[in-house]
Amino acid sequence: MHEVIISEKPKSAEKIAKALSSKAKKKKYGKKINYWEFEEDGKRTTVLSAVGHLYSLTSATSRDRLGFDLTWVPAYEVEKNSGYVRDYVYAIKKLSRDADKFVHACDYDIEGTLIGYNALKYACGNNAEAKASRMKFSTLTKKDIVEAYNHMIDIDPHQVDSGIARHMLDYYFGMNISSALMKAVRSTSSSRISLSAGRVQTPTLSILVDREKEIEAFVPEPYWQIKAKSDFDIVANHVEDKIFDEERAKKIFDECQGADATVTDVNVKETVRKPPIPFNLGGLQSEAHTVFGFSPKRTQVAAQNLYVGGYTSYPRTSSQKLPESLGFKEIFAGLLNGLVIGALVAGIAMFYNFNPWFGLIAGLAMIFCKLSLILPAWIRICRRISASAGDALSAISSSDKIAPKIRSSRYLLGVSAPKSASRTVAFSSSAT
Repeated sequence: MHEVIISEKPKSAEKIAKALSSKAKKKKYGKKINYWEFEEDGKRTTVLSAVGHLYSLTSATSRDRLGFDLTWVPAYEVEKNSGYVRDYVYAIKKLSRDADKFVHACDYDIEGTLIGYNALKYACGNNAEAKASRMKFSTLTKKDIVEAYNHMIDIDPHQVDSGIARHMLDYYFGMNISSALMKAVRSTSSSRISLSAGRVQTPTLSILVDREKEIEAFVPEPYWQIKAKSDFDIVANHVEDKIFDEERAKKIFDECQGADATVTDVNVKETVRKPPIPFNLGGLQSEAHTVFGFSPKRTQVAAQNLYVGGYTSYPRTSSQKLPESLGFKEIFAGLLNGLVIGALVAGIAMFYNFNPWFGLIAGLAMIFCKLSLILPAWIRICRRISASAGDALSAISSSDKIAPKIRSSRYLLGVSAPKSASRTVAFSSSAT
């Protein structure tokens, strides 16, 4: 029996093969394409990989690619920068010819589902997509991979349809509407300006234009605020707050000159502040830009690298739940190998029950100590603890030449922590 497993990226294929068998061996198709193979109990398993989307949409009837009758073709046939895809398509076609069983092991989201589905349907052929089973995992850890392999499910047709619909909408906007816009401009002028439309881009641009018009139409109105500062550094605002009448503001100000204030009431309010939660991708990108100045794309690539390496859960999701299979205690154990950070992590694990605030301290301390910036690091750490809910250390990628064992962050260590309470005291006063 021959089983073929399709993963989304080469690194994922390696992780899956090694998790499923200690006998997995790396082989080559041609000079560039790596794949993995092992045999156990009379069953030969080949783990192949895509490299993102192998297939793209194009018009089925028009040479200029415009129209609404679309079909899927290999990406290298219609995209200039996708020549590297050719070898992956050929490898899947050849190495899956005699397969009896197919397994879809791409990322469990809409895009990942569509990537694997198209590889099965068009590269493997022979109705492979209908016969395939689906591995569902949120981390590329051995425990999650083995669990997903032992409890496979069917491919979700709704995810497939959603992926196809998204790509078709992108095509209709990106190709058809963009072309129509440029033709409209050229028909009324000699300008050959390039215009583009997009499923997300165009509505977003409309929102920005509307907001800019509101800003331009806004007429500022001056106002005055009166504040009283006591000897105890308590600042009291006048009950009217913003006063739009200058004469009235001056009158109130003059009446308050030299007058004493009496505290007539004290209200104490207790609020509960929940511990920081794990990042979703948007929150991670925002925090990484604030703390490190990373672009959204750099953060996304870095987060994807950490996921493929088995250090974080799948990043391209709005979910903020972390699976137990990440192995938080094992992560701390790995961090203990660092000389400088070892004592910190030991204290964290013992006294703070994996509180993500201290994951923040450990992560930032380690990275900055590695960069020989110990003193400035601690200053920044203290500032971040008081000003933010967590750090964006997950945005550090392998390209930054930092050992994987130090990649801990709120994104990775966002487990439950004790709630804290704060008190707010409000004063009301009257001039005497």
